[in-house]
Formats: sequence, structure tokens, C-alpha cells
Amino acid sequence: MGTKDFIIKNLDTLALACEGKIIKRGSLSFSGKLLTDSRRLSDNSFFIAIKGDKFNGHDFVLKAVNQNISGVIIENSEIKLAENINQASVISVENSIKALGKVANFKRKKSGIKVFGITGSVGKTSTREILKSILSQKFQVHGPAKNFNNHIGVPLTILEINKNHEFAVIEMGMSSKGEIEYLSKIAEPNFAIITKLAPAHIEFFENFEEIAREKATITKGMKKNSFIIINEDDEILEKHIKNMKILKFGFNEKSNLFISDFEIGNSSSKALFNLNFSGKKESFQVNLNIPGKTMLKNAAGAALAGFISGMNSKEIAKGIAMYSGTKGRFFKIHDPGKNIFIIDDTYNANPESLKASAKDFTLIKNGSRGFAVIGDMLELGKQSKDYHFKAGETLGELELDGIFVYGDFADSLIAGAKNKTSKKTILYKGNHKQISDELLKTIKPGDFILVKGSRGSKMETIIENLTNKTE
Repeated sequence: MGTKDFIIKNLDTLALACEGKIIKRGSLSFSGKLLTDSRRLSDNSFFIAIKGDKFNGHDFVLKAVNQNISGVIIENSEIKLAENINQASVISVENSIKALGKVANFKRKKSGIKVFGITGSVGKTSTREILKSILSQKFQVHGPAKNFNNHIGVPLTILEINKNHEFAVIEMGMSSKGEIEYLSKIAEPNFAIITKLAPAHIEFFENFEEIAREKATITKGMKKNSFIIINEDDEILEKHIKNMKILKFGFNEKSNLFISDFEIGNSSSKALFNLNFSGKKESFQVNLNIPGKTMLKNAAGAALAGFISGMNSKEIAKGIAMYSGTKGRFFKIHDPGKNIFIIDDTYNANPESLKASAKDFTLIKNGSRGFAVIGDMLELGKQSKDYHFKAGETLGELELDGIFVYGDFADSLIAGAKNKTSKKTILYKGNHKQISDELLKTIKPGDFILVKGSRGSKMETIIENLTNKTE
């Protein structure tokens, strides 16, 4: 059984939901579809003009109303636009982004759907996708197809809930203070997962403690005594989480659900492991297509979420086994032409995720030659050089065959690597093309290449160069 069949089709209801004022009643009916992208508008949909950092939706209002749409939501400061609008309805609001959030929360309350909120510095998207795969074995599940985890993406995801959905899995990202609390109060999660803490976006926070405090605000939209699932490594969270039932996952037998007996192979591209309940003899074996200890933890967190949703071990194991990975998140690519293996971890990077990925990489390559291709980790503030130096030391200690570095902090990372690595390791700094060309001269059949960096480093360019030239 799905959610209540609730669609906002009435102009007065929409104005009530967004706390806006109707300044013009149009002649066209409303389909219930509310969009922020003027390029995706369809007949009888409603356009909400968002003011962002790069675009102002109000610049597209007049074009939008010529597409047979039902109406527009505009900010009070742009009220003069209404003079040139004929058939479409117009609602004015103080802030269009907040109005979008209010409409989404209005629908969330009316729909009655169960919501899982997911946040963390590392592993959010992979955990989200594994959880969706698990829940889909028993329920109708809704979640974003893309990484819609901010103040616009989360409301839009909620607005796409339909009557068939029983669960929604909502990812919540953070780059500054107050974002997680804001998103939590829109989504009102029934359950939450905090995957892993790391010094991501630390230039916007005073210290690591403040990051933990911010992540814990995912509980602000939750009812008391709801379940929240956390990584066993993040004990710092516990003092910031009040009036909730905390469950833990990890490798420690004291965790509520813990991992044991894991095997990670390279050629098989799989990980085999057991999941166990603390204090009980019951355990079950799981097969995961994406190897690495970090991904095992993501699977364990998602599995624990499955259990509190009423699923059994067979359904959970099947859901995990069906997850095939997400591009950019430790995703394995095999190039048959050169017989090389690329680990695509280009979606983002911070000190903790780089350290975890590098260690997982050594497990996966399992004695084969290995090369790390690393781009800048961004938003680390004044400590950027130190973090890159330490990252270099971590990579150096792994005795890789080569470390290729791109970005403004390449010198710091290479200096750290030199401090720990042997003279056999190739250390190379260059731009995307230079690194690609040098790698193609160096690699041999059977080699493994880890490619990682923050989004701004665009490290996927190197993967494109390698695969285009090795097909």
C-alpha cells in the first residue's frame, strides 16, 4: 500500500502551502507539477522562479508563461512582471527558495510517506543507492535519480512523490551552517543515517566538532525516540544527538550490526562478507559488487536501515547484491583493450575519503601494480596545504608504483609522498592531458589506477582521456 494520493491542484491550496499571495487568477487548470527549470515546463505546470547564485528564474518568467503553463510563483520584489502576464496565475512570495521548501513540506505531511534521511561527509550517495535497492525488494521506493541533496533538490524530490510510494530515501548535503537542519525540517525523516564524518567543507566551520554538531541537526525534523543510525567511528556524534534511539554499524562486535569474515578480490570485483547482530548468534552472508572496506560499511548502514523498516536478511542480502555501483563513487571500470582497471572515485574528495579510498585500493589491486591519480581536495580552508601533505604521506606509505597529481596543492601532496615513499614510486605533477599522456606511456596490462579529486578538479577528464585512447 502506498501513500495518500495527494496532489496540489488547487491555486488556493498552492498559495496556502507556499504562504504566498494570489495576485492574479489565470484561466488555465493546474496539473500539480511544480518546476524550477523553465526548460522542463509542460502544459498546466507551475513555474517557481528561483533566485540562485548563477541564475535568476525571474529572467525566464515571461518566456515560461507563453508555454501554456498554469502559473508562476515570483518574489515580491519582482511583482511588476505580473503586468505582462495574461492567462497564467501569479502567486507572490517573500522568498521563492523558501516557498519551494514550504510546498514540499506541505506535501510531505499530507502524503504520509515514510522518509529515510541520509547525511554524512563520506558515503551518502552510495548508502542511499544501496538502501533504495534493499527497500525495493519489498516496498515501492522513491529517491532522486541524481544527486539532489540541497535546498532545491530535496524539495523537488519530495514533490515527485506519488500515491504508489511507500518509502522515500532523501540525501541531505551540507556546505555551510544550518543547511541540514533546514532540509530535515522540510523532509521530516522517520529514520536517519549519518554515514561518516570527515573534515569536508571545513573552511566554513571552526572545527571538526562543529561539523559533527551540524550533521546531528538531521534530527531537528524528526520525532522524539526515532531511530538514527551512525558509524561506530563517530562517537563524537552521540553527545549532539538527543532523545533518539541510536544504532551503530561497523566492524566492532559491540555495534548493533557488524561486519565480519570479509573477502575482497580484485579480478572478481566483488566483496563477500557476513553481517552479524551484536549479542546474537544470527548472521548472514552478503555479496557486494563494489569492493572495499568503505563500501562494506555503506552496505552495513543500509542493511541496518532495512531491518528497522521490517525487512528480513534474505531480502536485504538480495538488495545489496543487486547494487551495481554508482559512477564516480569507487566505481570499477575495466578497459579490455589495454586490460587495465580504473577505480573511478572522481565525484568528490576530502582527507578522510581519500585515505579510505587509497587503503581500499591497495586491497583491491591485491599485489598488482597500482597508480594513484589525485586532484585537489577543495574547501579545506587555511589547512589545505597541511591536509594535502598528510594525504601525500598516506599515499606514500602504500608504496604505490606511481602517484600522479593535479591542482594548486600538487606540490604539497608530492612533498608528503616523498617523505614516506620509496625511490621506486613515480611522482609526477601535471595538467589533465600531461598526466593522461604520461600514464599511457607507463601502464601495462593488469595495472590498477585510482582516480580521485574534488568536483572542481574534474578528474573524470583523465578517465575519459585514458579510456578513449585505450579502446
